[in-house]
Amino acid sequence: MKIYFLNLFFVFMTLTACSGEKRYVLNQQEDLIYKNLLLDHVKTELDGSEVGDEQMRKITGDIVKINAVDLQREYEKNEVAADLKFLKKTILIEGVVGSIDRGIGESYYIKFQGNQNSFISPHASMADGYVNFLASLKKGEKIKLICIGDGLLIGTPRLRQCMRIDDFALLKIKQIPLAVISNQNSEENGLKIYSMTFAILINESSVCWASLEPTTKCISEIKTLFQETNNSLEKHNEFKRISEQMIQKVKIQTGVDASQFLKNQ
Repeated sequence: MKIYFLNLFFVFMTLTACSGEKRYVLNQQEDLIYKNLLLDHVKTELDGSEVGDEQMRKITGDIVKINAVDLQREYEKNEVAADLKFLKKTILIEGVVGSIDRGIGESYYIKFQGNQNSFISPHASMADGYVNFLASLKKGEKIKLICIGDGLLIGTPRLRQCMRIDDFALLKIKQIPLAVISNQNSEENGLKIYSMTFAILINESSVCWASLEPTTKCISEIKTLFQETNNSLEKHNEFKRISEQMIQKVKIQTGVDASQFLKNQ
């Protein structure tokens, strides 16, 4: 695994040299912390009341947010107009489980509670690997899923390849290449400096280093550490000192003054 990341590093450095652009490539641990911070941000945005901010949309793409009752109403009003909004689109759907049913073979799906005409309430088919999730659901339970709109079939709105929000967010985060700091991505540079700082402050025995992927436990540990920096003057000063060192390190290597980006974090 170390060889793999070293190879990626040298590829980035070669491309940088060829383009003439000076960039700082986050190392494996810095990048992992950065991905954890991004994962927490995306999950929070997806689970919120709005579709999400620009930074989230860069990671996930455009997402249509709607509840199951309104999705049914949209198709009842006008199937063509509804298809333009939802067919083949990524949809964040929220609804109440009406039933968990079985189709042909081992094809299981969730039937949401719809409006008055329950016979045509939306159906959601999960992506592979969700049998245990389906088995754990209960009628009347409120859930949120990320799905692909699949149009109308026999009068019923269909959704396919559905995933839990956490799984969808992790999938998108894992697709992001190694992070770099340059003038070309200035909006994210502040968060990357913080990631470099946390990578130094986090203990070597941390749960963050137990996996090559972002985890809920690591996010929780980062939040705890961040809270400690706010509550302790000593830890606050230590965080400030190390972040200033990271800013200087990046400036020497790339010429980018990342201090200006921390003001908005």
